[in-house]
Amino acid sequence: MCLVIALLLGALITGCATNEQEGMGTSGNLSQAVSGGAVGAEDSSFAREACQTGTAEMEIGRLATLNTRNKELRKFARSLSEDHARAEEELATLFSRKAIAPEAELASDFQSSLQRLAGLKGGEFDAAFKQQVISDHERAIELFSKQAEEGSDADLKAFAQKRLPQLRAHLETARGLPVSSDTEGPKPELGVNSVLQIPAARTLR
Repeated sequence: MCLVIALLLGALITGCATNEQEGMGTSGNLSQAVSGGAVGAEDSSFAREACQTGTAEMEIGRLATLNTRNKELRKFARSLSEDHARAEEELATLFSRKAIAPEAELASDFQSSLQRLAGLKGGEFDAAFKQQVISDHERAIELFSKQAEEGSDADLKAFAQKRLPQLRAHLETARGLPVSSDTEGPKPELGVNSVLQIPAARTLR
C-alpha cells in the first residue's frame, strides 16, 4: 500500500501540473472543458485520453521495474516507462499550446489497478502486468488510429500518427513476454486509462 501511495505521489509531482498550483479550478472531472476553445471537443477528448493512457503506462512500467524478478520483463518495463514519459513531455507542450485545461486527480479505477498489481508477486505479477499492458495498448492503438485518420487538429493528428508505431511495437513486445505459466493465476479485469494529468515537460525524465 505504501508503495502504491509513493508511486501516485510521484506521478503528481513529476508527471503533471495540478489544478491547485495552476489555478485551473476543480480537478477530477472527465468532461473538463477546453480553456479558450483552441481545439474542438473531439480533439481535446483525444488529448485527455492520450494523456491518461500515457501516464498510466509510465507508472505501471515503474511499478514493474520494482516488482518483477524477470529480467526480460523488467527491461521492457523500463523502456515502456521511458517511452511514455517522452510522449507525455511532447503532449504537455501541445496541452499548453492548445490551452487545454489540465486535471491532476487520479481516478479511483486507476488507483485500484495499481493497488492490485502492487499486491502481486512473482509469476502472478508478471502475468497480470503482461495482460494489463496488452489490454491498455489495444485500447490506445484504437484511440490513436482514430485520431490519426479523423482528427481535425493538425498537431494532435500528427502526434497520434507519430506515436502509433511505438504503441504497436509495445503491444507486440508485450505479447511475447515470457511469464511463469504455473503462477499466472486468474487474469485481472483491466482498464487503467483513467488518469487525468498534464505532464510537466520540464520535470519528466
